[in-house]
Amino acid sequence: SSSARIERLPGPDAEGRLWVLRTAGKLGEAQGQSTFVVGGFVRDLFLSRGGTGAPDLDIVVEGDGVAFGRRLADETGGHLVVHPSFGSASLEGGATPDGTRLGRVDIASARRERYLSPGALPEISPAGIQEDMSRRDFSVNAMAMELSPSAWGRILDPFLGEPDVAARRLRLLRPLSLVEDPT
Repeated sequence: SSSARIERLPGPDAEGRLWVLRTAGKLGEAQGQSTFVVGGFVRDLFLSRGGTGAPDLDIVVEGDGVAFGRRLADETGGHLVVHPSFGSASLEGGATPDGTRLGRVDIASARRERYLSPGALPEISPAGIQEDMSRRDFSVNAMAMELSPSAWGRILDPFLGEPDVAARRLRLLRPLSLVEDPT
């Protein structure tokens, strides 16, 4: 199971990463917001790399990601860089209570995006995690793991990214994905 996999993360930074994910889940649950780790960390759990391939953590919040980021910065003593037009922030320089340094944590509000022209910055609006996953580029990047204590480790995989990870296959979710967002 994913929760058993995450409890056995390998690597020197595993304890710190696990601590920040659990802390994020508790903070979100206390505020009535669902929180998820998304992207490379989840993909790497299925690659048996235990989430060690992606150096940073990407957290998505159903709600105000920037306000959540401020609370997480308070908990970790880190510095928050806010990107207000995207409802996102980056937390850097944080540490666990025992002083273990944390890597960068990117925090975003769950959102939908609308591109008015190819390569333009998107118009964003709030959405739930399912819709947030649908705006992603590849199925292997459209997986999330719940962080709240009551649902810890539950995987959301609406676009069947896990079988694509197993097959080492990149599958676009939308034909225009690379045109709308070439980066």
